[in-house]
Amino acid sequence: MTLKHVAWSCSLLALALLFPGCGKDGDPGPQGIPGTQGATGAAGADGKSSFQLSTDYGNIQGTITGIRNDGTAFSEPFDFNACKDKGGIENGFDGHYLALTRYGEGSNNKMSFYLSFEKNQMSYSRSSTADFQFFKEITGSSAFRINGIMVNHEISVAWPIDPYLNDAKYHFIFNTNGDGTIRPGVEDSQFGFRTSDGSEVRFNSASGAFIQIKAADGTVSTTSPVYSKIRLIYSAPYYYFIDEFGVSLASNGVIPADRLEIQNYTYDDATGSLKFTFKMQLEGFARDRYTNSTQHPLTVSGKVDVNIYSGLLSRTGN
Repeated sequence: MTLKHVAWSCSLLALALLFPGCGKDGDPGPQGIPGTQGATGAAGADGKSSFQLSTDYGNIQGTITGIRNDGTAFSEPFDFNACKDKGGIENGFDGHYLALTRYGEGSNNKMSFYLSFEKNQMSYSRSSTADFQFFKEITGSSAFRINGIMVNHEISVAWPIDPYLNDAKYHFIFNTNGDGTIRPGVEDSQFGFRTSDGSEVRFNSASGAFIQIKAADGTVSTTSPVYSKIRLIYSAPYYYFIDEFGVSLASNGVIPADRLEIQNYTYDDATGSLKFTFKMQLEGFARDRYTNSTQHPLTVSGKVDVNIYSGLLSRTGN
């Protein structure tokens, strides 16, 4: 090859390096084998919870005594010492009120007070309320829970069967609604009432005639020397029973208000230190499961030793 040919070849090579993309692109090559997974990164910072409970502002402690709805007597201590906020004194439509809640272990254990408040005294008025929740595991597969809220007024009740006659012969469990009426359970176009031994008695929703009784062990009988002789009548808004002669077994009555006693009250406005002892007594007779889940008389007694705000405002700032 002559020197002239070498120079010509070098010129072509230089042009190829300067203009590498002048030709048409070829088809993409096959996808490569995925690489190995990278190392795990460092853990991120903990997120913020919606709220954190504090145990710095005192406690409510005491004892709950009563009978579980399975008939077992109990007496359980409690100590609720956690709070979302420490509580305080706020303005109500008819005066000042203490708003206070303390939690125990887990969200199913708590007690709250909303009580008429003055610096020198505290009382339970018609606008007041108090409630509690208590949960305890019995075994790994069973537990019992108590819910209660005070009813601070009498309830006039229309009993489907007079309470004395019912206790002596029929043993129905009657739970009142807020308006004092008592309504049966409804299932498959049948009305039903439970009894104190765990049975369920059903009546025809149209005629009110006895249909069956289902015992606590699941045994069903369509005959009964007691319940087959009564019939359930509906006269809006009340349900009541008549006997085999058509005579009404109903009566009217009153369930008394629950009671709350407050003693040994002290309050320091400068420090927010509040102390008192209390005894709360809830009626069990004809109470629904919301106001008293045991459906037996229940007593909650103990003491409050907390620090609170001397004023709870509806806005922040001055």
